[in-house]
Amino acid sequence: MDIPAGTLAPNQLYSASISRFRVTDIDRNSQANAYFIAANAVETRFTINTGAASDDPVQIGAIGLEVYYLQTGPGAPVLDLQDDEQFGALAILLGESVHELTSASVTIPGGTVFPLEYEAEDNEFAAFQTHASFDAMVADVPAGDYTLRYQIAGGAQVENTVTADEAFPGVPHVTKCAGTQSVDASEDFTITWDPIENMTGTDGIAVYVDDPMGGGDLFAREVYLIDPSGLRGTAQSVTIPAGLLEPGQTYEVTLDALKFGEIDESNEGQIFVAFNMRSTGFNLVTTSGNQAPSITTEGLDSALE
Repeated sequence: MDIPAGTLAPNQLYSASISRFRVTDIDRNSQANAYFIAANAVETRFTINTGAASDDPVQIGAIGLEVYYLQTGPGAPVLDLQDDEQFGALAILLGESVHELTSASVTIPGGTVFPLEYEAEDNEFAAFQTHASFDAMVADVPAGDYTLRYQIAGGAQVENTVTADEAFPGVPHVTKCAGTQSVDASEDFTITWDPIENMTGTDGIAVYVDDPMGGGDLFAREVYLIDPSGLRGTAQSVTIPAGLLEPGQTYEVTLDALKFGEIDESNEGQIFVAFNMRSTGFNLVTTSGNQAPSITTEGLDSALE
């Protein structure tokens, strides 16, 4: 039998059953307008999944547009137009067991489907597309509905749709970057920034400090959607603990401002979100003694990934 379209709601688990009856006797005569039946029955029970998270390895699904800037001093950050990843569109699936997926894709407004590839090093399914300019990016990847689909090994195909809008945050601007914080690597170090235009408490900020030895993120303060203790869009500072940085080193830092569109938390343990991001990168140079840190751009390109 067919279940009519619209009968079932998306992102739900339904208990269903099919019953088979073998009739052994029918009494049509003992009582007017009544039947009495003797039968043996066999029932098969099963689940209909319309996209709910049931043993689903995906914890976070996101689509977003990203723009990267550089800050070289107290002035305003500027676009680095020499960077081929300056303007990018991202679709990503994250989760500790996301490697259990057999395939994944994203459908953008207009119906074009892009596959998401598994990246073992980061344990994620992702697709990243670069663009020559901001205008080209928003034309190719417009506001609207984006559908993330993925196949769970031995299980259901799941899909979730989130709506992206046109709103972008302002460009993060780091303050007190030249001689105002006399701290060294043995002390707590606080990075501060101006209030970011068009950001609210429901948006998010993230700060990452790269390990100069190539070990990934030496320090990471995530957005609150990923870590409940993380940063909301109205935050203006983050503190790096004493002893984490070493004197005489150059650390690549990125300050990300994420303006969220739709946030879907309807499935327990999962978040699907659309975002637009502006990110400011800078290098933090630690010195010996109590000399203030300075900001440079040396070696920064590798941080803008």
